[in-house]
Amino acid sequence: MFEKNCDQCSAKIRIPDDYSAPFVQCPECGSHQRYQKPKDLNEPEYKLGSAKVSSEALRIPGKVLEDSKIFEDAIGKAALEEVYRQVAIYMSEKNVIKRRTLKSKSIQAFMRKFKISADMTAQMLDYAEKSPQTQEITVSLHRKKIIVAGVVSALCVALLIGLMLAFV
Repeated sequence: MFEKNCDQCSAKIRIPDDYSAPFVQCPECGSHQRYQKPKDLNEPEYKLGSAKVSSEALRIPGKVLEDSKIFEDAIGKAALEEVYRQVAIYMSEKNVIKRRTLKSKSIQAFMRKFKISADMTAQMLDYAEKSPQTQEITVSLHRKKIIVAGVVSALCVALLIGLMLAFV
């Protein structure tokens, strides 16, 4: 049980521990008071990347939340996979300036598409850059590039051999 003094009449307002509404009503004068539950020092603070998560929807007492689960809940599984693909594409870029430009464009596109804040988008991309799913996609992209380059070079060699045999 928590007690708060009324701002109007100074009467004591008793607030139960499980009360979660943002306002309480004074039993004496009937005025509504803004109420913010005091922090429990034993309750762990959840972090998302490096910034504290402020949304109550993401706070589950006694459980450690994975970043991927938070992002999946925020934007959906298919959208998170799209984020992994986009991050893999700009991470595979060798030119640092072009990579920075692609990352900036990705942040802006994700903010518009998923309707989330810039902070959440930046945290999501930072997480995705270190994610094993992104690394798998990057390796897959490199394999495809190597296979395509091998096929093209094999075709060029075959064409050159055909041309050489035609002249002999």
